[in-house]
Amino acid sequence: MQRSTSAIAIALGAALFISGCTDRDNLPLPGTRLSLDGEEITIAAPDQLDVPFAAPSVVTNADWTHLNSNAAHFATNLALASAPSLRFTVNIGAGNSRRARISADPVVSGSSVVAMDSQATITAVSTAGATLWT
Repeated sequence: MQRSTSAIAIALGAALFISGCTDRDNLPLPGTRLSLDGEEITIAAPDQLDVPFAAPSVVTNADWTHLNSNAAHFATNLALASAPSLRFTVNIGAGNSRRARISADPVVSGSSVVAMDSQATITAVSTAGATLWT
């Protein structure tokens, strides 16, 4: 009896779960659509698709202090070298493991890079790769 009660409960739960699935693409949502990053969103009409692409001006980002390069978390058209190459590699400490993860992005300011490993040890290195402090 207990087994059949469990089966009925599971079947009812599945039926309730499935009943929540509807065609959500056709439901009207009242209100004004706003961009999350403050930029105006425009969608080109099919007759405007042959308009040439115009990228925003290229920006050189000397400091990388936040996720996506700046406090607004919005990376613009960042400058890139014509032949990008690896500048240096350096060990900053413990990497990800089953118990600990690297939870902070590195910060670049001036001629130093500051990074935190998965054990919360903070290390600063120069842009030449030399350890400045730990």
